[in-house]
This record gives sequence, C-alpha cells and structure tokens, in this order.
Amino acid sequence: MMRAFIAVDFDHDVKKNIVHVQQAVQNHATAGRWKQMDNFHLTLEFLGEITPGEMDRICLLMGEVAGRHVPFELCLGKIGFFKGRGVFRVVWLGIEGDQDALNALQRDVKDTLALLNFRDDNRFSPHITLGQDVKLDVPFEQLKDTVSAGKDLIYVRAFCLMDSRVIDGRRVYTPVKQFDLSGR
Repeated sequence: MMRAFIAVDFDHDVKKNIVHVQQAVQNHATAGRWKQMDNFHLTLEFLGEITPGEMDRICLLMGEVAGRHVPFELCLGKIGFFKGRGVFRVVWLGIEGDQDALNALQRDVKDTLALLNFRDDNRFSPHITLGQDVKLDVPFEQLKDTVSAGKDLIYVRAFCLMDSRVIDGRRVYTPVKQFDLSGR
C-alpha cells in the first residue's frame, strides 16, 4: 500500500522562491510546523492509500489525461490561510496565472479518478502549503501586505503521481511517475 496523491511538482528554482516567502512568514511566527523545500507542490487530487494494482490503473488513466492537456503557465500569488482554533491551521501561498487551464486539468484528473471510485469531495482551492498550526506575532493582514512572491512564471508541463511517507519522523513526498502534458 502507498499513500498517494496527484500533484504538480515544481522545479528547484520555483521551490527556492517559495522558501523565501516561507521564511518571510516564519520571521513573524512564534510557532508552526513548516514544510520542507522538497515537499512543495500543488495538489490536484488526494487519493489516500492505494494498492499496486490501483497504482497501475491510475498511471494508465493519468497518462490519458495528460494527453488531453497542453502545457500552461502559472505564477506564485499572495499568502492566505485556513483558520483553526487559536492558530492558522494552514498558511499557504496562492497560485495565479492560467486558472482556466489549471481548473480544467484538475477537473479532468478528478473525473477520471472517479471512474476508479476515488472520490475527493473537497472543493479545489489551488495553494501551496507553507506551514501548519502557525501562530503569528503580527496581524495576518499586516503580514499579507509585506510578503511578496514576485511574479516568476511556473511552466506547467507535467503532473505526477506522488508517494507520501513518513521517514525519520518527517513527511516526505516523492514523485512516482510523471505525466507530460502532450495535448494539441
């Protein structure tokens, strides 16, 4: 069994830019669990535990999905949060750019996985998790106005099946198979 999800992985330069934003938030945090640079990604669909047989079928279908979509461009957006009790449950970095292409890809992934009885009822809210259970020493609105990711382009040319494991007490995300966007 493998805990898996479908995601857009980022190249090293994009991940370095995300780290700069994360560090700017950390500078105003008194607590939090922070994502490691190698784990930054954009989740398209969470699968949960899958078997080797399910993985084979998923890979076959995701290859078909990739063949229906062309590469597109995104960029890093503004920071935001999902609120928890007394903490920011998740502090995240938003995504801007070709939202139509991103949403179409995510919808196709979701609808295709439903054929295999994978159903994630969460509404798609594209973001990159920077940290969890974060406590800030300044109001979020003040932080939001001072933290910027810049507008460097992210060229989305593929998406991946990702494996999620705990290794030495840390969550590690590893690409298992890449699906190149090859539509016309």
